[in-house]
Amino acid sequence: PFGSPATVFRNCLLYDNRASNEGGAVYLSSGGRKIDIYSSTITSNRSHGASGAIHLSSSDNELWMNNSILTLNYGGSNLDDDSGATLVVSNNCCPELDGIGTDNITNNPGFVGFAGLDFHLTGEGDSPCVNEGLNEDWMIGAMDLDGNPRVDTSYGIVDMGCYEWVPPAAGTMVTIQ
Repeated sequence: PFGSPATVFRNCLLYDNRASNEGGAVYLSSGGRKIDIYSSTITSNRSHGASGAIHLSSSDNELWMNNSILTLNYGGSNLDDDSGATLVVSNNCCPELDGIGTDNITNNPGFVGFAGLDFHLTGEGDSPCVNEGLNEDWMIGAMDLDGNPRVDTSYGIVDMGCYEWVPPAAGTMVTIQ
């Protein structure tokens, strides 16, 4: 059923979208639709139906999602799959993925300023999404939305979401004797 190419979202920020029914950011209708979502952040979307962000309407749909944050969407759940679609998901931050796929977490991602639309991660030790992604071949030489290396140079592990957390620059140390 997946004869046509997949729609691919890579390093994307999908926010503040609206739908009159379901799937505030993404709606997959019937007909063997496939969508791949990699290292993206999907938040603050809204629908009047059962899914604020992603709705899969048919059992012949397929969702592949890695290293992404899918949270804080409005209008029901973040991800609605009442059809039995195929889900291949790993290393994501999404409450609806509890017990589905591998290495998914359900915690609050720890955005710097959700109210101010700042979807960067708060930092190592504060955000459960820092250094918790799965490195993939396409990331070699790739940049995040801010132009930072997709795989950080300190630990060599990708973060979840569309932004890599970058440690603050070292300050100047002054010694007074």
